[in-house]
Amino acid sequence: MPSNKGGSLNGGIIGKSNKSSFGKDKITAVNATGTFTTQPGTQVVATMLAGGGGGTLGVRNMSGAGGGGGGVVLHPGTNVCGATSYPVVIGAGGTGGPASGSPVANFGTVGGNTTAFGLTALGGGKAVCGSMPTASQCAADENSGSGGSGAGVLGPAPNVSPTMGAARQPLQPGDSGTFGFGNRGGGEDDNAPGGAASGGGAGGAGTRGVSPPTTPDAGGAGLDIQPVFGCSPQPFYTASGLIAGGGGAGGRSYPCSPNSPTPTGGGGIGQGMSSGSPRPGGGTNGTANTGGGAGAVTSTDIPFPLAGSSGGSGQFLVKELNKASGVWSMQSQFAARKLNAWPSNPVVSPFNINVLVIAGGGAAPYGQAGGGGAGGYRFCTSYAITPGSSFKVTVGAGGTTTAYPGCAQPDANTTSGNVSSFNTCAVGCGAKFESAGGGAGRGPAAVGKAGGSGGGTGNHGSNPGGVGNTPSTSPPQGNAGAGPGSPDASGGGGGGAGGAGSTSPNGSVGGAGGAGSNSWPGDSTLRAGGGGGAGAGPSGGPGPAGPGGGGKGFRYQNPGSTNPASDQDGGTNLGGGGGAGQNIGASGAPSGPLRGGNGGSGVVILTYPAATTGAPLITGGTKTSSPSLITHTFNSTDDFVVPF
Repeated sequence: MPSNKGGSLNGGIIGKSNKSSFGKDKITAVNATGTFTTQPGTQVVATMLAGGGGGTLGVRNMSGAGGGGGGVVLHPGTNVCGATSYPVVIGAGGTGGPASGSPVANFGTVGGNTTAFGLTALGGGKAVCGSMPTASQCAADENSGSGGSGAGVLGPAPNVSPTMGAARQPLQPGDSGTFGFGNRGGGEDDNAPGGAASGGGAGGAGTRGVSPPTTPDAGGAGLDIQPVFGCSPQPFYTASGLIAGGGGAGGRSYPCSPNSPTPTGGGGIGQGMSSGSPRPGGGTNGTANTGGGAGAVTSTDIPFPLAGSSGGSGQFLVKELNKASGVWSMQSQFAARKLNAWPSNPVVSPFNINVLVIAGGGAAPYGQAGGGGAGGYRFCTSYAITPGSSFKVTVGAGGTTTAYPGCAQPDANTTSGNVSSFNTCAVGCGAKFESAGGGAGRGPAAVGKAGGSGGGTGNHGSNPGGVGNTPSTSPPQGNAGAGPGSPDASGGGGGGAGGAGSTSPNGSVGGAGGAGSNSWPGDSTLRAGGGGGAGAGPSGGPGPAGPGGGGKGFRYQNPGSTNPASDQDGGTNLGGGGGAGQNIGASGAPSGPLRGGNGGSGVVILTYPAATTGAPLITGGTKTSSPSLITHTFNSTDDFVVPF
């Protein structure tokens, strides 16, 4: 179901948008660290990332355990830019531990992480502990058994903690919005210690070791990625369609030591070796570019040691829509079918839009500080739009400040605003168009932060306010913040889109925030005002808020008569700077903790003539209409979708 995010769905089978391809999708496998370049016109891709599989123990006269498979991220729809190169890191398989010369284990290494498009698949855990180590040996290395999928874990039950062999890949949908998969490794049977345990896979958990292990177990199953990447042809992953399986467990000498069953998803096969039933050398490695965990190595009752086996390296798969594909709303498909015009004849004609982009405002601290600068204010007229496109719209959050109990809040606790942009994938008016976040206000010991508009600076110093219009644009996107005016004056106001911040008028009253602007054609609403500076002492006065969403400066009056913190925050979706606060400890002032004002979030507004051909089919943000003009207001990040 497509996201609405404040817009309007059209009901029934008519949805917001449908990204369709009129040719074969392109699947690319990346097996080594480097870059991946998208095709021109690519906007959304399906991705699969597998971390490297974990390695196993080097052993002598003891049981081993299987390595964990790499974690997997299987994401059906990642937004990207066309004709753009992205860095890709392929996680290496974990190495096996060296052969041990004593009846203890030599540990191998965990698998490496695979990263691409801002997504991360964690490497698999390395097998840890053996059936005979001391408690201290287990404890010293316990966390390394965890990974994307956890490794098999062996050891006396009292020495094994719950964290050993745990899966750490964020699971679907995950903390970061990724679609992650990973499972825990197996452990010893508490009632029959000595059996080998297998590693977990992306599709299933490892098995617990049993003693005697007459039927050694395969590693945890890999994840089936065929629903996203298909099953024919099959050049990219295992013939089973599974990836990132766990390493198998190895057998002991009761009465024979068979290989573990063939694992699924590229995990290595566990093998045993004993005096009563010798088997080939150690377990097998995980398969390269599958993220498979290493197979277990088990050596009992033999005079020589065995080295551990290694995990398989990871992989990155990406599926792009055919480069001739476009973005079609369900409405446009329906209309085009009725006209027998799809896909050769467009339903929506090329047109121009006006773009207003306002970034998030900067926050302000307290401690007779300066006000936060407003977010950058930029507009572009006659921006050319081609049908069959989807434009990413990013709305920047305002800067933040935290409560603090001291006399003056550290500047490090206060941040500048965040960038807003239209068409994130390109550069310049007619392509990427963005505004800079407002600069944070500062206390007396620092210069106000530069930004779309600059932050003000506090009293008891001569530091200036922050520079506005940073980075430089023409026409300017904002103005400078103000300093205190004199060493003992109150805090200066943050800059606004329509004017600079002001210094303290008389030493005790905070400087005013710079005014906002409504210079965008046809706009009567003031936006992007700067935050007011802090007043000094109970006899002083707060710096006035910059008209257009700026936050009010703050001063202490009598106990219980302080202005609310909400008055200090910049206006939401106005890009206003936060108002600054006076330090605690003034006569009659409360004792804290206190904070300055947060910056207000930004906004992106698009307009075009109501007579535009195909206008009813265009979606994104909150859409409103008048007889002459259609407006899309984006109060949060979304897509502006213009179908064919």
